[in-house]
Amino acid sequence: PWVAVAYADWRTAEAPHPDAVLEAAIENQCAGLLLDTWDKSRQTSLDLSWSPWVERARRAGLLVALAGGLDE
Repeated sequence: PWVAVAYADWRTAEAPHPDAVLEAAIENQCAGLLLDTWDKSRQTSLDLSWSPWVERARRAGLLVALAGGLDE
């Protein structure tokens, strides 16, 4: 099974918006979703605004993992 990856610092990475990654993960029946950081040289804050995103992934049956330079 596949695991989709979204970047918390997606703007800096010029990567797809995390919502688009979540939609693709659901549509493609991925096993999980990894929220990572693109720029490992600095901390990226992970605040409660991510909670609905994580909950939506969990409701869709996806495992959710956090990695990288996430703070809090």
